[in-house]
Amino acid sequence: MSKIKELDLHGYTLSDAVDKFKSFINSNVGKEVLVIHGYGSSGGDSVIKDKVRKILISENFKYLTGEIIDGNPGYTKIFVNKKLQTDGEIFKLKFLDFISTPKTEAKISARFKLDKQQFNEIIQKMIVNNEIIVQTKGSLKLYLKDGANE
Repeated sequence: MSKIKELDLHGYTLSDAVDKFKSFINSNVGKEVLVIHGYGSSGGDSVIKDKVRKILISENFKYLTGEIIDGNPGYTKIFVNKKLQTDGEIFKLKFLDFISTPKTEAKISARFKLDKQQFNEIIQKMIVNNEIIVQTKGSLKLYLKDGANE
């Protein structure tokens, strides 16, 4: 029987730990893994533990906490049945949901805090991929998720 794969997140910043965690999960689909995140020995809860578990909950992963297994809050056992969504995929879903009714560039840019260049890059990519359509009403351009008016 093969040893269960482990990822130790001790010593990482929250941002780096999340990146390592997502990469680890996405490369271990179909396996059981242990993520060692610590229990917050500096006097409070572990921010890494909290973030890892929030991600697991939001993505509907099955997992067991160390507290349940043996009373140790410093790790989580995860049953990896799928890949985690990337930040880009999550952004895209939120973006397309927002433009399920026609929106102007100003409304989209304000909602997602985009500058002109970021807006244009996203819109052009989505137009090329047939994900959105552009409607014109007078002098206004409106952006709409393709198929939203069906």
